[in-house]
Amino acid sequence: MDDASLLLSVAVLTIAIAMIVAVIIKSITFLMGRSVRGGDSEPVVEAVVPDGTPAPPEEHVAVIAAAVSVVFDDDAHIVHIQPRASEAAWSASGRQTHHTSHHLGPRTTPRHSAPRPRDPGGH
Repeated sequence: MDDASLLLSVAVLTIAIAMIVAVIIKSITFLMGRSVRGGDSEPVVEAVVPDGTPAPPEEHVAVIAAAVSVVFDDDAHIVHIQPRASEAAWSASGRQTHHTSHHLGPRTTPRHSAPRPRDPGGH
C-alpha cells in the first residue's frame, strides 16, 4: 500500500468515526432533553404587579418569558420586569465609570517639555 492510499484511508476512517460520534452525542442530548422536560407543555406565564404600578403589556411578558424559557431550558423564573425609565441611571453610571477610568491622577510633568519649532514659511 502506498503512502497516498494510506493517507486517504486514514482520512476517510477519521471522518466516519467523527460522524458516528456526532450522531451518538446528538441522540443522547435529544433523549436527555425529552426526559428532563417531561413532555411538550407550554410555559406558565403568571404576572404579579405591585399596587400602584402599571402592568407591562402582556405581549412583552410573553416574549420575555419565552426567551427566558428557551435560554435557560425552563429552569428559570422571571422575578421582576422593570420599565425602561431606569435605563438612564444605568447609562449615567456607565458613563461616569468610563470617564473616571481614564483619570490617572494629577500630572507632574507638562505635556510638551519643549515648545515646538515654528514653520519658517509661516504655515
